[in-house]
Amino acid sequence: MPRQSTWRSNKQQLADIEKSFGALLRPTAEQDRGAESAGGHFPEPAWASGASGKTVQPGAEAKKDFYAELPIKITLTGSYHDFGAFVSGIAALPRIVTLHDITITPIDKNGGFDQLQLDVTAKDLSLSR
Repeated sequence: MPRQSTWRSNKQQLADIEKSFGALLRPTAEQDRGAESAGGHFPEPAWASGASGKTVQPGAEAKKDFYAELPIKITLTGSYHDFGAFVSGIAALPRIVTLHDITITPIDKNGGFDQLQLDVTAKDLSLSR
């Protein structure tokens, strides 16, 4: 009997988790990606960092088990503070975006750190439909 009650308890916990997780992802899936500005994928606040020289190259969307990843290669120039503001803007988005393959290099080959280049791949996640 204890196994059956544990199984029912675990089944109820799984149902609760699925309900909660679905509620968290629903706003992500309902975002209108076509209404965004600045690069076509991120709204203006994400770009309001002071960084310049924006290059945005969307990749092919990859379907996973229950979600899709849209990789976006981004190149920016600016200072460390500009890059921090950019990352903060990405973190404030109302959907899940992760940053990968981050490279920061000085533009000035003589060792100046006022102008840097940031190369990063952002992965915009959404529910698969």
